[in-house]
Amino acid sequence: ASCKRMTPKPPSLAHNQALTVEGQEFDVSTQEKDGAFKQALQDLPRQPRQILLLYALCGLPTDEIAGVLKLPEKTIQDQLHLASKNLTNADQANGEIPLSPPSEYQFLDRLQAIIPAAEVSEAELAEVAAWAAEQIRARSLRRRLASHARELALVGAAIVLAALIFWGTSSRWAGENPDQASLAVGPTPAPRQAAVYLTRSGDTFESIASVTGLPVESLGEVGDLEQSGQTIDIPLDVYSDTLPVPLSDPPQVKSLSTRSDSQAIYQRLGESSSLWNTLWLQAEALDYGPAGYIGPPVGSRYQAWVSQPGQSLELVGQLSGQIDRVNLVADGRQFYSQGRTGRLYIEPWDQGNHLLQNETLRHLVFPESAPWMQAGGVFEAIEGDRAADRRVVVVDWRNPTGEREYRLWLDVRTGVVLRLQHFGGGDGQILLSDVLVTLARVDQAFPAEIFDPRTAGLKGFTQDELGTPLRYALSPTLAPQVRTPLANQRPPINMDLSRSPLVFQFPLELEETSLVSGTQTIEADLFAGGYFLGKIPFNLPWSLVCSRSPDGQRLAYAVLPIGQSPGLFGWFNLSEPDRIYGAAEDVQVRQLVFAPDNQRLAIFGQNNQPPFTMGISILDLGTGTLENILEIAEASSLQWSPDGNYLAFLGKVDERYLESDIFVINLNTHQVIYRQSYRPEVESQPDSPMSSWGVEFPVPEDLYPCAAARQ
Repeated sequence: ASCKRMTPKPPSLAHNQALTVEGQEFDVSTQEKDGAFKQALQDLPRQPRQILLLYALCGLPTDEIAGVLKLPEKTIQDQLHLASKNLTNADQANGEIPLSPPSEYQFLDRLQAIIPAAEVSEAELAEVAAWAAEQIRARSLRRRLASHARELALVGAAIVLAALIFWGTSSRWAGENPDQASLAVGPTPAPRQAAVYLTRSGDTFESIASVTGLPVESLGEVGDLEQSGQTIDIPLDVYSDTLPVPLSDPPQVKSLSTRSDSQAIYQRLGESSSLWNTLWLQAEALDYGPAGYIGPPVGSRYQAWVSQPGQSLELVGQLSGQIDRVNLVADGRQFYSQGRTGRLYIEPWDQGNHLLQNETLRHLVFPESAPWMQAGGVFEAIEGDRAADRRVVVVDWRNPTGEREYRLWLDVRTGVVLRLQHFGGGDGQILLSDVLVTLARVDQAFPAEIFDPRTAGLKGFTQDELGTPLRYALSPTLAPQVRTPLANQRPPINMDLSRSPLVFQFPLELEETSLVSGTQTIEADLFAGGYFLGKIPFNLPWSLVCSRSPDGQRLAYAVLPIGQSPGLFGWFNLSEPDRIYGAAEDVQVRQLVFAPDNQRLAIFGQNNQPPFTMGISILDLGTGTLENILEIAEASSLQWSPDGNYLAFLGKVDERYLESDIFVINLNTHQVIYRQSYRPEVESQPDSPMSSWGVEFPVPEDLYPCAAARQ
């Protein structure tokens, strides 16, 4: 049924021409208008645009729109006001509407005038109609068939109308402005034909055959297995089609509420994974950086399909929709690639491994694996709310010291986290990161192709749990917050800088496109204890490593190489931040940490001279002498022993490996005295030398250790 048939159109709308969709008429003006209004409409966030279309073209009042979208009517009114303000301002700026006070919704005539007929094929129309029918079916099931038939009809009509109008306008506008990306993705790449296995120390022909599924006799061309890093191409047709896992009925449990105590919440998180079979979610995140950082946040986007006990697909990327990482677990193996179409690598997987590799996704889906499960913390239920169209209870978690560290929006039945805020700063008041699940589906059957290594992730981010390709450009939902900048107040004379926490303040007007590249020359304002010390040539924290000396007097930093930029390295005294010392010109530094004696730096980086090897070195700051210790492809989380004779780190002998090993080196003999596979789910390695050092390992890889005051 048409919107016109169900609800009269507002009288202010023009009636110049009829748009016909499945035999139903929608009045549309044919008058051509300037592109500024069209651009303003296209630039509206997704939700205000949806509300505007329902109001202007369907004629639905705000209370009925609230019923369709399941939002408070006040939210509908606020979003409609925002849309009207933006569109009216666009026309005023272009001279289309007189500046003497216009009616708030005067733009409605203009809207109808520029909405063209939807140019869609019969196949596309059938696809949208089927999708709308599925949405109606899903909504009716969720409401236990209690919804009024009129509301369901409104939902169906709104979905079809909005989709048809959007496709038509996107197609025409894109033709008028080639630089405007109305649609998010292009054609899906062809299925993958092969994956790659990288040999590693300890491999045998039998173990390789077990991982890859190839017969042992087919591995005869593989060379010396003692040489790590050899590549073996594995045809993906050796894997049988991945069959959906039958869904079982999860146990019935009492829903969480604001009356739930800490023990009940702890128990629900611990049993969460037993309360569902399959889960799909879409989320976005804003990382505000550590408490010692003031500047623009960086955003991420996620999608995950999980079918317990042994299937998962993770898509990790940018808010714009670009895919940075694809992780797949299927058929007792794990696959991964850099980017949507990158080379696919294969490694073994068993039930003892994490089903999700990305830590953010893992904490959302499997909350029993997160830091808030440690002993001594306390949960407190704050209020009820909704997230991803599901009922949630908002919970604060305070760590054993009493500081609020996390706020969780927990699904009341499953305990899955549908929003996650991380706080810090010593008082639990500084927001470090915010992750919001925008869509979630529990116990829905997935198509087999989702977990097929030949096709998994090739579509990029999708519209739903069925893998339907996106038709719209992605737009963020989270509104970024801004930390209050500090004033440039000079420190008092004889201030003890070593015991002062540091803050690195960056320009707040940086564009999103400059958050990753082109930031090597940005100067940051350095503050100690709230006082301005000077400007330093730092980079943003996502491409910067920094170490503060144990005595608190020095900072060493490295700006990571990006694109054609070689990166930077330097160190300075806090008492003279404008005097930068440099050394290690032969190495592009990627990781660094001060020694206990404050005079040496352990460095991981790439040699600037052929053969451009990667490795660990020790730099003497007094003499500038650089001592090469160990060649290794990748190293992170560098940690000295208290006596300065040993160095521990996480490393990979081949950077293409998925998992890292724990290494400990004797710095006097350059010998590796300890090596063990690193298992993030294992809190400590009791047989490791670090167990007696009294230090944290792995080391937090952010600006917090660099900014923290020394005791």
